[in-house]
Amino acid sequence: MKWFVALMIVCLFALPGFTQSVFIWDADDGDQLTDPLGEGTIGTQYALYRALGALGFSPMTSTVLPPTLSGYDMIFVTTGWYDC
Repeated sequence: MKWFVALMIVCLFALPGFTQSVFIWDADDGDQLTDPLGEGTIGTQYALYRALGALGFSPMTSTVLPPTLSGYDMIFVTTGWYDC
């Protein structure tokens, strides 16, 4: 168990140091919401983009899925939300 925790800590701190390619697919059909931080109207991918940027990543965001995802190390998909 100790080796697993040590490995997770190493990966957590070493990950931003490497050149990781991150892709965010904004597949929410243009859903917008009011930002609680006062940035106005934002897309559902905005908070994820900011969080990854704060961790040292430079994510690529697109509303179109590329023909191949083999060039990316991490892929995130934002699909919006559903109001009941």
